Amino acid sequence: MNRNMQSYLAFGDDEETLNLGAKAISDHLKAQGVTLEFSLDEGGGKIESGAAFGAPDISIAHVDLMEKGYADRELSVRSVGGHSSRPYGGTSLEHLACAIADITRKPFPVRLSPVMMGAFETLAPYITAEPLKTLVRDVPANADAIAAYCFRDRTLFPFVTTTIAPTIIRGSSKACNVMPQDMQAVINFRLADGDTAESVMAHCREAVQDPTVEMCYLQANDPSATARRDGYGYRKVVKSMERYYPGVVFLPSMTVGATDAHHYEQICDICLRCSPFMAEPQEAATGVHGTNERIPVRAYLQGIRVLIDLMEHVNLSC
Repeated sequence: MNRNMQSYLAFGDDEETLNLGAKAISDHLKAQGVTLEFSLDEGGGKIESGAAFGAPDISIAHVDLMEKGYADRELSVRSVGGHSSRPYGGTSLEHLACAIADITRKPFPVRLSPVMMGAFETLAPYITAEPLKTLVRDVPANADAIAAYCFRDRTLFPFVTTTIAPTIIRGSSKACNVMPQDMQAVINFRLADGDTAESVMAHCREAVQDPTVEMCYLQANDPSATARRDGYGYRKVVKSMERYYPGVVFLPSMTVGATDAHHYEQICDICLRCSPFMAEPQEAATGVHGTNERIPVRAYLQGIRVLIDLMEHVNLSC
Protein backbone atom coordinates (compact mmCIF):
# COMPACT_ATOMS: atom_id res chain seq x y z
CA MET A 1 0.00 0.00 0.00
CA ASN A 2 1.37 3.40 -0.96
CA ARG A 3 0.60 6.56 0.91
CA ASN A 4 2.10 9.95 1.48
CA MET A 5 3.63 10.52 4.88
CA GLN A 6 4.84 13.74 6.45
CA SER A 7 8.07 13.85 8.42
CA TYR A 8 8.63 16.07 11.44
CA LEU A 9 12.06 17.14 12.65
CA ALA A 10 11.94 18.03 16.35
CA PHE A 11 14.77 19.85 18.13
CA GLY A 12 14.53 20.03 21.90
CA ASP A 13 17.02 22.45 23.43
CA ASP A 14 17.54 21.04 26.92
CA GLU A 15 17.65 17.23 26.81
CA GLU A 16 20.66 17.18 29.15
CA THR A 17 19.13 19.53 31.74
CA LEU A 18 15.45 20.34 32.25
CA ASN A 19 13.84 18.14 29.55
CA LEU A 20 11.20 20.78 28.84
CA GLY A 21 11.79 21.30 25.12
CA ALA A 22 10.67 17.87 23.93
CA LYS A 23 7.64 17.94 26.21
CA ALA A 24 6.60 21.32 24.80
CA ILE A 25 6.96 20.03 21.22
CA SER A 26 4.99 16.87 22.01
CA ASP A 27 2.26 18.85 23.77
CA HIS A 28 1.99 21.20 20.77
CA LEU A 29 1.69 18.33 18.30
CA LYS A 30 -0.92 16.66 20.48
CA ALA A 31 -2.91 19.90 20.61
CA GLN A 32 -2.81 19.99 16.79
CA GLY A 33 -4.23 16.46 16.64
CA VAL A 34 -1.00 14.95 15.29
CA THR A 35 -0.19 11.30 15.87
CA LEU A 36 3.05 9.72 14.68
CA GLU A 37 3.53 6.41 12.90
CA PHE A 38 6.86 6.14 14.71
CA SER A 39 9.56 8.37 16.17
CA LEU A 40 13.34 8.07 16.16
CA ASP A 41 15.58 9.54 18.84
CA GLU A 42 19.16 9.02 19.98
CA GLY A 43 20.40 5.69 21.33
CA GLY A 44 23.16 3.21 20.68
CA GLY A 45 25.52 5.19 18.51
CA LYS A 46 28.30 2.68 18.12
CA ILE A 47 29.22 -0.45 16.24
CA GLU A 48 30.87 -2.99 18.49
CA SER A 49 31.90 -6.59 18.68
CA GLY A 50 29.21 -9.05 19.69
CA ALA A 51 31.69 -10.72 22.05
CA ALA A 52 29.93 -9.59 25.23
CA PHE A 53 26.80 -11.32 23.95
CA GLY A 54 28.74 -14.48 23.13
CA ALA A 55 28.99 -13.65 19.41
CA PRO A 56 32.64 -12.59 18.84
CA ASP A 57 32.56 -13.17 15.09
CA ILE A 58 30.04 -10.43 14.27
CA SER A 59 29.62 -6.68 14.69
CA ILE A 60 26.43 -5.46 16.32
CA ALA A 61 24.52 -2.23 16.84
CA HIS A 62 21.38 -1.55 18.85
CA VAL A 63 17.97 -0.33 17.72
CA ASP A 64 16.37 0.35 21.07
CA LEU A 65 12.68 -0.29 21.69
CA MET A 66 12.55 1.32 25.12
CA GLU A 67 14.59 3.20 27.69
CA LYS A 68 15.11 2.62 31.37
CA GLY A 69 13.47 4.92 33.86
CA TYR A 70 15.38 7.72 35.55
CA ALA A 71 15.38 8.85 39.17
CA ASP A 72 17.49 11.22 41.27
CA ARG A 73 16.90 10.46 44.93
CA GLU A 74 18.14 12.95 47.51
CA LEU A 75 19.11 11.84 51.00
CA SER A 76 19.33 14.50 53.73
CA VAL A 77 20.59 14.49 57.32
CA ARG A 78 20.22 17.54 59.56
CA SER A 79 22.70 18.44 62.30
CA VAL A 80 23.89 21.40 64.37
CA GLY A 81 27.49 20.29 63.86
CA GLY A 82 30.01 21.14 66.56
CA HIS A 83 33.46 20.12 67.69
CA SER A 84 34.66 16.75 66.45
CA SER A 85 35.71 15.71 69.95
CA ARG A 86 32.03 15.28 70.88
CA PRO A 87 30.49 13.13 68.12
CA TYR A 88 27.82 11.56 70.33
CA GLY A 89 25.18 9.87 68.17
CA GLY A 90 27.34 10.13 65.05
CA THR A 91 27.90 12.96 62.62
CA SER A 92 25.59 13.88 59.80
CA LEU A 93 28.24 12.59 57.40
CA GLU A 94 28.32 9.26 59.21
CA HIS A 95 24.56 8.83 59.02
CA LEU A 96 24.55 9.85 55.35
CA ALA A 97 27.42 7.52 54.45
CA CYS A 98 25.73 4.59 56.18
CA ALA A 99 22.48 5.29 54.34
CA ILE A 100 24.28 5.35 50.99
CA ALA A 101 25.98 2.07 51.86
CA ASP A 102 22.67 0.51 52.94
CA ILE A 103 21.09 1.33 49.58
CA THR A 104 24.03 0.25 47.42
CA ARG A 105 24.34 -3.03 49.33
CA LYS A 106 20.74 -3.92 48.55
CA PRO A 107 20.67 -4.62 44.82
CA PHE A 108 17.48 -4.78 42.79
CA PRO A 109 16.09 -7.99 41.28
CA VAL A 110 17.85 -9.40 38.23
CA ARG A 111 15.60 -10.39 35.34
CA LEU A 112 15.56 -10.72 31.57
CA SER A 113 12.94 -8.36 30.19
CA PRO A 114 10.90 -9.15 27.06
CA VAL A 115 13.05 -6.68 25.12
CA MET A 116 16.28 -8.43 26.08
CA MET A 117 14.73 -11.80 25.35
CA GLY A 118 14.19 -10.49 21.82
CA ALA A 119 17.81 -9.32 21.65
CA PHE A 120 19.14 -12.76 22.54
CA GLU A 121 16.70 -14.48 20.19
CA THR A 122 17.94 -12.25 17.37
CA LEU A 123 21.56 -13.04 18.19
CA ALA A 124 21.02 -16.76 18.83
CA PRO A 125 22.20 -17.90 15.35
CA TYR A 126 25.48 -16.01 15.82
CA ILE A 127 26.28 -16.93 19.44
CA THR A 128 29.18 -19.36 19.63
CA ALA A 129 30.51 -18.89 23.17
CA GLU A 130 29.32 -20.96 26.10
CA PRO A 131 27.31 -20.90 28.24
CA LEU A 132 25.18 -18.54 26.15
CA LYS A 133 25.34 -20.77 23.07
CA THR A 134 23.43 -23.47 24.95
CA LEU A 135 21.19 -21.11 26.91
CA VAL A 136 19.85 -19.23 23.87
CA ARG A 137 18.53 -22.41 22.30
CA ASP A 138 15.47 -21.71 24.46
CA VAL A 139 15.62 -18.13 25.67
CA PRO A 140 12.30 -18.06 27.59
CA ALA A 141 13.08 -21.29 29.44
CA ASN A 142 16.60 -20.13 30.34
CA ALA A 143 15.77 -16.48 31.01
CA ASP A 144 16.88 -16.56 34.65
CA ALA A 145 20.22 -18.17 33.80
CA ILE A 146 20.85 -15.68 30.98
CA ALA A 147 20.00 -12.78 33.29
CA ALA A 148 22.38 -14.11 35.95
CA TYR A 149 25.14 -14.36 33.33
CA CYS A 150 24.52 -10.79 32.19
CA PHE A 151 24.56 -9.48 35.76
CA ARG A 152 28.13 -10.74 36.19
CA ASP A 153 29.34 -9.00 33.04
CA ARG A 154 30.43 -5.35 33.12
CA THR A 155 28.91 -4.64 29.69
CA LEU A 156 25.63 -6.50 30.11
CA PHE A 157 24.60 -5.94 33.73
CA PRO A 158 22.72 -2.63 33.09
CA PHE A 159 20.37 -4.54 30.77
CA VAL A 160 19.05 -6.83 33.52
CA THR A 161 18.64 -4.75 36.68
CA THR A 162 17.95 -1.32 38.10
CA THR A 163 21.31 0.34 38.68
CA ILE A 164 22.36 2.39 41.71
CA ALA A 165 24.96 5.15 41.38
CA PRO A 166 25.72 7.63 44.20
CA THR A 167 26.81 10.78 42.38
CA ILE A 168 26.69 13.84 44.65
CA ILE A 169 27.47 14.65 48.28
CA ARG A 170 27.11 18.16 49.73
CA GLY A 171 27.68 19.92 53.04
CA SER A 172 30.98 18.51 54.26
CA SER A 173 32.92 20.37 56.91
CA LYS A 174 35.66 22.79 55.86
CA ALA A 175 37.93 21.69 58.72
CA CYS A 176 39.03 18.28 59.96
CA ASN A 177 38.07 18.99 63.58
CA VAL A 178 34.59 20.37 62.89
CA MET A 179 31.54 18.17 62.47
CA PRO A 180 29.43 18.95 59.40
CA GLN A 181 25.95 20.37 59.73
CA ASP A 182 23.15 19.65 57.24
CA MET A 183 24.29 17.28 54.50
CA GLN A 184 22.74 15.92 51.32
CA ALA A 185 23.60 13.19 48.86
CA VAL A 186 22.06 12.20 45.53
CA ILE A 187 21.78 8.66 44.24
CA ASN A 188 20.96 8.18 40.57
CA PHE A 189 18.85 5.17 39.60
CA ARG A 190 18.21 3.82 36.11
CA LEU A 191 15.02 1.80 36.42
CA ALA A 192 14.77 -1.54 34.64
CA ASP A 193 11.56 -2.75 33.06
CA GLY A 194 9.41 -4.01 35.93
CA ASP A 195 10.48 -1.36 38.44
CA THR A 196 8.80 2.00 39.02
CA ALA A 197 9.62 5.20 40.88
CA GLU A 198 7.25 4.01 43.59
CA SER A 199 8.94 0.60 43.93
CA VAL A 200 12.39 2.23 44.08
CA MET A 201 11.13 4.52 46.84
CA ALA A 202 9.91 1.51 48.82
CA HIS A 203 13.19 -0.33 48.16
CA CYS A 204 15.21 2.55 49.60
CA ARG A 205 12.98 2.99 52.64
CA GLU A 206 13.34 -0.71 53.42
CA ALA A 207 17.13 -0.52 53.02
CA VAL A 208 17.59 2.56 55.24
CA GLN A 209 16.19 2.09 58.74
CA ASP A 210 17.85 5.22 60.14
CA PRO A 211 15.03 7.68 61.04
CA THR A 212 17.40 10.67 60.82
CA VAL A 213 17.74 10.21 57.06
CA GLU A 214 15.13 12.05 54.99
CA MET A 215 14.56 11.00 51.38
CA CYS A 216 12.81 12.58 48.42
CA TYR A 217 12.95 12.60 44.63
CA LEU A 218 14.47 15.52 42.77
CA GLN A 219 13.04 13.98 39.61
CA ALA A 220 11.80 10.57 38.61
CA ASN A 221 10.10 8.82 35.72
CA ASP A 222 9.19 5.20 35.12
CA PRO A 223 10.65 3.07 32.32
CA SER A 224 9.22 3.92 28.93
CA ALA A 225 6.69 1.91 27.00
CA THR A 226 8.09 -0.76 24.67
CA ALA A 227 7.85 -0.34 20.90
CA ARG A 228 7.06 -3.26 18.62
CA ARG A 229 9.95 -4.83 16.73
CA ASP A 230 7.71 -6.33 14.06
CA GLY A 231 6.15 -3.04 12.99
CA TYR A 232 6.59 -0.55 10.19
CA GLY A 233 8.92 1.87 11.97
CA TYR A 234 11.38 -0.72 13.19
CA ARG A 235 11.61 -2.34 9.75
CA LYS A 236 12.24 1.01 8.04
CA VAL A 237 14.93 2.08 10.48
CA VAL A 238 16.77 -1.24 10.31
CA LYS A 239 16.65 -1.30 6.49
CA SER A 240 18.12 2.19 6.20
CA MET A 241 20.83 1.34 8.71
CA GLU A 242 21.68 -1.86 6.88
CA ARG A 243 22.09 -0.02 3.57
CA TYR A 244 24.89 2.10 4.98
CA TYR A 245 26.33 -0.30 7.55
CA PRO A 246 26.43 -3.61 5.66
CA GLY A 247 27.44 -6.67 7.62
CA VAL A 248 26.30 -5.25 10.97
CA VAL A 249 23.66 -7.19 12.89
CA PHE A 250 21.06 -4.83 14.33
CA LEU A 251 19.35 -6.12 17.42
CA PRO A 252 16.28 -4.91 19.32
CA SER A 253 17.48 -3.70 22.68
CA MET A 254 17.05 -0.99 25.31
CA THR A 255 18.66 2.34 26.08
CA VAL A 256 20.20 2.20 29.55
CA GLY A 257 20.55 6.00 29.60
CA ALA A 258 17.80 8.55 29.08
CA THR A 259 16.46 10.30 25.98
CA ASP A 260 13.66 12.69 25.05
CA ALA A 261 11.76 9.90 23.28
CA HIS A 262 9.47 9.07 26.20
CA HIS A 263 7.90 12.54 25.95
CA TYR A 264 6.44 11.53 22.57
CA GLU A 265 4.61 8.46 23.87
CA GLN A 266 1.43 10.52 24.20
CA ILE A 267 1.27 10.85 20.40
CA CYS A 268 3.24 7.79 19.29
CA ASP A 269 3.24 4.14 20.34
CA ILE A 270 6.45 3.19 18.48
CA CYS A 271 9.26 5.33 19.91
CA LEU A 272 12.62 4.03 18.69
CA ARG A 273 16.09 5.01 19.85
CA CYS A 274 18.99 4.53 17.47
CA SER A 275 21.62 7.05 16.45
CA PRO A 276 22.80 6.63 12.85
CA PHE A 277 26.00 8.49 13.75
CA MET A 278 27.92 5.31 14.46
CA ALA A 279 31.34 5.57 16.08
CA GLU A 280 33.89 2.93 16.97
CA PRO A 281 33.61 1.77 20.62
CA GLN A 282 36.80 3.57 21.70
CA GLU A 283 35.56 6.81 20.12
CA ALA A 284 32.16 6.47 21.79
CA ALA A 285 33.81 5.78 25.16
CA THR A 286 35.94 8.94 25.12
CA GLY A 287 33.97 11.31 22.92
CA VAL A 288 30.52 11.25 24.53
CA HIS A 289 29.97 13.34 27.69
CA GLY A 290 33.73 13.62 28.07
CA THR A 291 36.30 16.36 27.66
CA ASN A 292 36.11 17.70 24.10
CA GLU A 293 32.87 15.84 23.38
CA ARG A 294 32.79 14.92 19.70
CA ILE A 295 32.05 12.40 16.96
CA PRO A 296 34.25 11.66 13.94
CA VAL A 297 33.47 13.50 10.70
CA ARG A 298 32.98 10.20 8.88
CA ALA A 299 30.36 9.13 11.46
CA TYR A 300 28.57 12.46 11.08
CA LEU A 301 28.43 12.23 7.27
CA GLN A 302 27.30 8.61 7.28
CA GLY A 303 24.58 9.41 9.79
CA ILE A 304 23.23 12.18 7.56
CA ARG A 305 23.09 9.73 4.66
CA VAL A 306 21.10 7.26 6.77
CA LEU A 307 18.58 9.90 7.86
CA ILE A 308 18.07 11.13 4.29
CA ASP A 309 17.58 7.54 3.15
CA LEU A 310 15.08 6.88 5.93
CA MET A 311 13.01 9.98 5.13
CA GLU A 312 12.99 9.16 1.42
CA HIS A 313 11.84 5.59 1.93
CA VAL A 314 9.27 6.49 4.58
CA ASN A 315 7.71 9.08 2.30
CA LEU A 316 7.69 6.78 -0.73
CA SER A 317 5.78 3.80 0.57
CA CYS A 318 4.45 1.85 3.48
